[in-house]
Amino acid sequence: SQAGSTTSFGVNGNQINPDEGAFITYVTGANPNFLVPNLDQNEADVEANIAFTGVFNATAASFTVNQTNPGVGPVTVKISAFSTAAEPGTGFVDGLTNDTHVAITSFSITDFVVKTGNSQFTPAASIDADGNLIITGLSTGDKVQWTTSGTHDRVLIENISNADGVSGNDNNTFDIGGFSLVQTQPAPDEKLDFTVQIADFDGDTASDSFSIGIDGTGIFDDNLVDGVVIA
Repeated sequence: SQAGSTTSFGVNGNQINPDEGAFITYVTGANPNFLVPNLDQNEADVEANIAFTGVFNATAASFTVNQTNPGVGPVTVKISAFSTAAEPGTGFVDGLTNDTHVAITSFSITDFVVKTGNSQFTPAASIDADGNLIITGLSTGDKVQWTTSGTHDRVLIENISNADGVSGNDNNTFDIGGFSLVQTQPAPDEKLDFTVQIADFDGDTASDSFSIGIDGTGIFDDNLVDGVVIA
């Protein structure tokens, strides 16, 4: 839908109700014939038209609460991250049940202040024992970002407002907008060259050169730096 003049989506409608959740899979090589604006409603109802060639591995992602109902919220959301194989077409829905869970290790929240009369809510979050992110007090415009222990390519975002122990929000809904991904690039090795010279009282000098190596990350993380000898 176009909520607040931006694109947003929900589950079985333009919102996510309590006890509902949305799987979002990060894919590459999507078939443009089955993407907006080429996708029509009849095509969207056919699982075989979920056409892509691979998945995109991200280390972090974020989304914005595009709107809540009521407008000030609040809603409570549970975020679970997963790693999945590419399972397009008729294998897509069945493939939602056999993914590898990836722990969320850190998060940040941007509080967009929304008031109705004297009512406003400040979001708060924690990571549960299973590595899922739980956020309470979300309102329209709030942004949530998370980082995972390894790469993930699928996330489940659930509305658990009716099971959070908070009174008065059991029927509150929200919809998702502004979804984005972050992929950390490996840092190459760094070699730092130094020359040191010393002088004594009558002007005699001596000098020597040495190098310091900083091992890279990712594919460069091998405990070796070219040109640097480890003693």
